[in-house]
Amino acid sequence: MIKTIIQVLVVVVIFVLGYNFFFGTSQEKDNATQIFREVKDVGVSVKDLLKTEKEKFDSGKYDNAILKMRELFQNLESNAREVAPEYVDRIKDLENQRQDLEGQLDEAKETVEDAGEKAKKVDEINKGLDQLMKETEQIIKEMKTKKEPD
Repeated sequence: MIKTIIQVLVVVVIFVLGYNFFFGTSQEKDNATQIFREVKDVGVSVKDLLKTEKEKFDSGKYDNAILKMRELFQNLESNAREVAPEYVDRIKDLENQRQDLEGQLDEAKETVEDAGEKAKKVDEINKGLDQLMKETEQIIKEMKTKKEPD
């Protein structure tokens, strides 16, 4: 429903701009030209953003984050074995999630060529990394409270 309304609005706006551009007064033509120019600038900016993110993705921006998380989980697991063994399984689950994200990243590097699709994949991986970090922070807080003397 909302999608249909938005599509109709886009068509109406395009129609009005086109009408003003070809049949409007000189002021309406100027306004339509300015709007077309601004839309073009936004399109170019979005294209540049996607290109930049693709380059960062290809250069390994997310590889470093995933590598650091691997090291973090190794340290957490060794600490948990000493301080709070009941957290070891939860940390292993987080490590499995990290490995899954690493697999998604590798798959995206090998198979995705389109910048828009790559940006979408990067967004999914980012969300996964954010969720993983939140869960990790929660475990660290719990382990700290367990470690502190009463």
